[in-house]
Amino acid sequence: MRGIAIFVFLVSLGSLTARAEEIDACDRLAANPDDPQKVGPGVAFFEIDGPPAVDACRAAVKTHPRFARFHYQLALALARTKQYAEAAAAIQPAAEAGYAAAQADLGYLLRDGLGVDLDAFAALHWSMLAAQQGYSPAMNDVGYSYANGLGVAVDVEQALAWYRRAVAVGDRYAQKHLGDMYKDGRGVQQSDGEAVRLYRLSAEQGYRGGETALGLMVLEGRGAPQDRAAAIKLFKRAAAQEEPNAIAELQRLSPK
Repeated sequence: MRGIAIFVFLVSLGSLTARAEEIDACDRLAANPDDPQKVGPGVAFFEIDGPPAVDACRAAVKTHPRFARFHYQLALALARTKQYAEAAAAIQPAAEAGYAAAQADLGYLLRDGLGVDLDAFAALHWSMLAAQQGYSPAMNDVGYSYANGLGVAVDVEQALAWYRRAVAVGDRYAQKHLGDMYKDGRGVQQSDGEAVRLYRLSAEQGYRGGETALGLMVLEGRGAPQDRAAAIKLFKRAAAQEEPNAIAELQRLSPK
């Protein structure tokens, strides 16, 4: 997940609200653990059981059409089953209603062209709206856009500022991306040790990108003692979350 007016809806967007008072099956099966407006603990995206989650969230949207979080969680369930166009349609009402996690993930869909035409400018727009609400994954996304010139001119200082803002509140995505900046010496003094420190923080929170990046550093002995077994363990954890680079590393390292 993750111009601007992509779909036209019959939903009155201004009437959407964030919460119902009681936890629903949709919450149990598809709530985003990072979502500050979730009800219940949430479930990691790669642990969503797609078809039951889609059914539960469709029912929740039908029963409570004014609750933005059910539209958002339906989108997550649809994305888990790779129904990206349907996910984009489901997420739009919640994003338009100001639901921060939905805005961030709509930005993600637009940035990667998942179910919608790729539009880096619109992606940054939605990411920025969510970041301005203090949603840390969106702060990371804004930083990533500045770092890579997506919808905006490359601005390393802005990228670092947004990454650091997100890292300050413990965002695992920004920890990984700020680590990349230190590994490559982009806008900062190059430091394998600082990169490893940040990758480790990200990996300890279960982010597949952080696990893979840390595994590569450990495999090469950069910024940390070389440890093939530890690297393989990290790659396996990331591969379980369908991380392509980790899967490729495991295939490369497996005995022939």
